Amino acid sequence: MKKKIIIITVLVIVAAAAILAVIAVHRDKSEHAEKAGIQISEEKPETEEPEETASEKPEEKEQNAEEDAGQESMEINGLTEEMLSIMGVQKENVSRALRKWTLENGYSSAVGAEFYEPVWIRSTEQKISIDCSLIMFDDGNGIQKDGEQLVLTMDCFNEKGLIQFHY
Repeated sequence: MKKKIIIITVLVIVAAAAILAVIAVHRDKSEHAEKAGIQISEEKPETEEPEETASEKPEEKEQNAEEDAGQESMEINGLTEEMLSIMGVQKENVSRALRKWTLENGYSSAVGAEFYEPVWIRSTEQKISIDCSLIMFDDGNGIQKDGEQLVLTMDCFNEKGLIQFHY
């Protein structure tokens, strides 16, 4: 009986040591990356493909166009024509996607986005990503603290011309 207790105790200690070692390695990797000026992204790959907007029916397109016309335009600062051409999108589409995201996520007082300079573009085969910060009307909407900026990532899917924003 004592041998079983000793074996279980040793296994628990070994498991705890392994967990602590993994945590220490991850923390060391993060600290090293910060010192080198590298940002480690822990973004999980998307499993669902975004829906194509080209498959919409003509009636839906007309209805969406009418809805979009009623929405006010978002301010897009720091996004040059060169960057827009690299991503294959138009400024109006970026503005429309940002307005949709802000309304869906409770940031209705947002008036636009400021894209960082110098621009950090992250690119994969499927998408191009750029970070920006949300511009709020009268310093916020009550959700975030005064002076804080909400950082968003804009993803442009190459083949579909789709634009998505996320935290």
